[in-house]
Amino acid sequence: MLSLVGGVKMRLFIAFDVDDASIVSKVMDIQRILVREGVKGTFPDQEQLHVTIKFLGETPDDKVELLKTKLAEIKAPKFEVFFDGVTGFPSLSSPRVVVIRLLENDTLLKIFHDIEKITSSMGFRRESRAFKPHLTIARVKKPWSWKRHLAKILSGVSIDMRMTVECIKLKKSTLTPTGPIYEDVDVYWLERGV
Repeated sequence: MLSLVGGVKMRLFIAFDVDDASIVSKVMDIQRILVREGVKGTFPDQEQLHVTIKFLGETPDDKVELLKTKLAEIKAPKFEVFFDGVTGFPSLSSPRVVVIRLLENDTLLKIFHDIEKITSSMGFRRESRAFKPHLTIARVKKPWSWKRHLAKILSGVSIDMRMTVECIKLKKSTLTPTGPIYEDVDVYWLERGV
C-alpha cells in the first residue's frame, strides 16, 4: 500500500485489472496489428491493462482515507465480464483511443452506481455520460495518418472472451513522458455471493 505525504494530491481512479492470460495475449496481438499498420501512439503494456469504473482525478490526501473506508463498504459478488469487439473513440475510422468493448453487466453497473453515490457525496463530479466499460489498448497520437482499411481490419478481429472479476482497486496514476505508471492504493475483494 502507498503511504501518503502531507499536502500531496494523488491522481486516482477506480478499476479492475485485466490479467487473464488469453485476453492479454489477444490485446498484444491487436497492438502488433496497430503498429504494423503504422499507428503512432502509446500502448499499455500487459501489466497496465485495466477497465476503469470511475476516474477521480487529483485527490487531496485528506479525502483518500475516507474514500478507502467508504469503498470498502461496497457489497457485490464476483462476476464475469464478456469482451465483445474492437472499437474506437470517437470512431474507429479516426480514433483518439482504441478499445475493446465489454458487454453490459448488471453487477458491474451496480458497482458503478454505488461508487457514483459514494464519490458524489464526497464532492467528486458525477459522470455526465452513460457508463460504457471498455479496455483501452492504444492512445493514438496521429489518427489522420491511418490507412483507410485499418477500421475494416480491426472490425474483423474476433473478441469472444470472458474473465471473472474478483476485486476492484483504487489506483494511482502518475503521468510520465513515456506514459502513465499505475500503482494500487487499496484492493476491495468481492464476495462469493451477496
